[in-house]
Amino acid sequence: MTRSIFLLFALILGLCWLPPGWTGQPGETEQQPQRVLMTLTITDNGKEIEVKQEDALRVELEGAGATGYLWQIRDLDRSRLDLVNQSTRVLLSDGRMGGPVLSVFTFKALSKGTVVLTIDYFRPWEGREKSEKTFSVKINIV
Repeated sequence: MTRSIFLLFALILGLCWLPPGWTGQPGETEQQPQRVLMTLTITDNGKEIEVKQEDALRVELEGAGATGYLWQIRDLDRSRLDLVNQSTRVLLSDGRMGGPVLSVFTFKALSKGTVVLTIDYFRPWEGREKSEKTFSVKINIV
């Protein structure tokens, strides 16, 4: 019994040392590009944009906290566009639970060409086909 409590304590202590926002998704441990030239929001849904190779692009999408809904990237072409950071932060300053949250995705343009970036808002256990919202932009990398 004492050993189980010790192991549980050690596990919790170990988790405290993880970087904030770490979820083990690919690209999250890499450094962010030096400069973010463009920030997109839900109002940019359906647009076509142009960025240069090596430039960074940020997407900020609001969601409802404590509902189970998450913004999830769909089929990213990593040969052209790489996810270098993904985080979520609470938008309320008073610390209340269940308020609005902001999901922030930072990408780096890798190679010339065109890629469609699509991010769906759904509950993982219900599946992507029950998405409440979809954000999509066509990105031309020059």
